[in-house]
Amino acid sequence: MSTKEKRKNPIVHFVVKLVVLLILIGIIFYLSFTIFFDFARKRSLEETTLPFAAYNENTIFSIDKILLFSSASASASNVTAKANGSWVLDVNQYTDIAIYLDTGNFSTFTDENTIKSLTIDQVKLGTPKQGTPHLFYKNMNTFATFVPEPEENVLTPENSLEYTILPSTGSIDYTKPQIYQTANNPITLGYVNTLQTEAVITDTSTPLVHDGSLLKKASIPISSIANTISFRITILNNLNQRFSTIVSLEIPVYDEGVGDYGNLYNGSIVKHLASETYLYRLYRFQ
Repeated sequence: MSTKEKRKNPIVHFVVKLVVLLILIGIIFYLSFTIFFDFARKRSLEETTLPFAAYNENTIFSIDKILLFSSASASASNVTAKANGSWVLDVNQYTDIAIYLDTGNFSTFTDENTIKSLTIDQVKLGTPKQGTPHLFYKNMNTFATFVPEPEENVLTPENSLEYTILPSTGSIDYTKPQIYQTANNPITLGYVNTLQTEAVITDTSTPLVHDGSLLKKASIPISSIANTISFRITILNNLNQRFSTIVSLEIPVYDEGVGDYGNLYNGSIVKHLASETYLYRLYRFQ
């Protein structure tokens, strides 16, 4: 080996050792940061999930039953009889919704299981193939009857519905969104899908009945009005603890469980949703 080659070898060895050392330092830094961030994520998860689990050890508020009534109708003022015997009318499909709250398996009412405020928001109305859907507060005294969309208490993705809370001995005005603090009355909502304006119905062989048969007479396919809606219910109890859940519902237009009688063309559909425990649990977040 020449003298020149001997001089090069120490430099080569030094460079190799330096590169290896830098690689090892990089690996150590990478592992250190990975372990640190894993620990931070675990700590953050514990700080959020452990209190949540503690908050929800017991079920305070839940939804144990939902009643849905679906049919169709037209406003009487919008029905016109033509000289040729046909009818011209605005066709609407509607579903009335009653949501029954449960305040837990308690023998008495306390600040924990009584309502201080109740809000419905984060409304999503879906997109049926036909029509324009709306959701609004429904007067319980007009449940299972068609009511045109009111000018107030309409629910949209941008607004919310605030209930007035009354003592259990109070008197409720069902024309307004009110509920007993002990949840003795249901939450009632109305869904209306405006389908056809000035639809011409030429089939006059049978009487014009304001129910789901209008859809068949107006040649509106059942599949075109299928839809799913959702909204959030939030309750603040008298301890200022906040509970909420997202309710998602399919609009009943065909109920396979009852065969042909479950077809909305035959008039109406009544659907009961219930569970041995609960349909939805309102989880405490605060």
